[in-house]
Amino acid sequence: MDLFRIDGGKCDLCGLCVADCPGFVIAIGEEGLPAPAQGAEARCIKCGHCVAVCPSGAFNHRLMSTEQWIEID
Repeated sequence: MDLFRIDGGKCDLCGLCVADCPGFVIAIGEEGLPAPAQGAEARCIKCGHCVAVCPSGAFNHRLMSTEQWIEID
């Protein structure tokens, strides 16, 4: 199972998840969508920044849902 999934219909390709990830777990993949970087599984610290910073609610982490995190302005 993937570390995270991106809802391509919701993702606005802003790149905030990539910029905000302290473990450098997220990279820009095919079609400009966020994708796990090489070694992502080992480096992910499960902080939830990726989920919380996504303005469109497109980011779904395997261990957390968007409902579990407070939105960041």
